[in-house]
Amino acid sequence: MRPEFVTRFLGEFHEKFREGDPHADHKRAEMDNVGALRRQYEAVVAGDFATALGLMAADVELDIVGPPCFPFAGRWRGRDEVGRALGRNVALVADQEPEVVSLTAQGDTVVVVARERGRGVPTGRTYDVHWVQVFRFRDGELVHVREVADTGSLLAAT
Repeated sequence: MRPEFVTRFLGEFHEKFREGDPHADHKRAEMDNVGALRRQYEAVVAGDFATALGLMAADVELDIVGPPCFPFAGRWRGRDEVGRALGRNVALVADQEPEVVSLTAQGDTVVVVARERGRGVPTGRTYDVHWVQVFRFRDGELVHVREVADTGSLLAAT
């Protein structure tokens, strides 16, 4: 059974995409990319990294920007490296409660701005962080992710 906050977070994707754009439902490529992104989040939340990675291009890149002391920061290329990074990063946090602040899609790019609360596993301390993730798709597959976060609270929790 999926926690309520996950259902709410994933349900906000299309709602936030449509927000402020009366033509959003006619943007087929963007709508498809938002749907693909939602499926990836669903798989990661379920711990199904094989499915999440299967939705990514073989040459996918993950770039999490942050200071060297930030345990989530780094750059990974290819499904294997990205899969290891996802597994490691997800294991550092618990009780995550993300909420979509905004979601913008244009062409092959989807930008998610969110706020997330949770608890760092290493310390048990809570965090409250804002983050931006920029996703780029090619032929329906995810090829690049860049994340930038307000790291202070998360750094103190991990």
